[in-house]
Order: sequence, then C-alpha cells, then structure tokens
Amino acid sequence: MEENSVVYHQGDEGRGFFLLFTGGIKITLFSQEGVERTVNYVPEGMLFGEHGARKEAYLTSAITTSPSVIYHFQMKH
Repeated sequence: MEENSVVYHQGDEGRGFFLLFTGGIKITLFSQEGVERTVNYVPEGMLFGEHGARKEAYLTSAITTSPSVIYHFQMKH
C-alpha cells in the first residue's frame, strides 16, 4: 500500500486482522468530540486490527506512514 493509505477506519465492520510485513502503520483514535490522536505505531512483523477478527467494528483507524506490505487474514463466515 502507498504512504497515507487507510487500512481500515474506526467504526468499519470487522473483516479480519492484519500483519505489517514491511513499512509503517499508525493507529489513530477519534474522540466523541471528533479529535483525532495517534495512539500507537505498529512495528514490522506485528499484528494489528485484531478486534476485526471477531467481526466487531474496528475500535481505531490504521493508516500507512510509508509504503507498506500488509497481509490481511480474513475470517470465514
């Protein structure tokens, strides 16, 4: 994925989880007032978006900070 690409948005229906193979991901959170803040950076080799594995809404947003290779593990119905 290119830099500044959205992997998932906060509130999107869960569709699985992800592994950052190379590149960078920042995890952001919008408050109820609509203020966005960065809450984490995902290091290479780490999973993220695990709450999507239960088909629950994503609690955060994930955005690439550099060109990235991301693996998506989709959950079966």
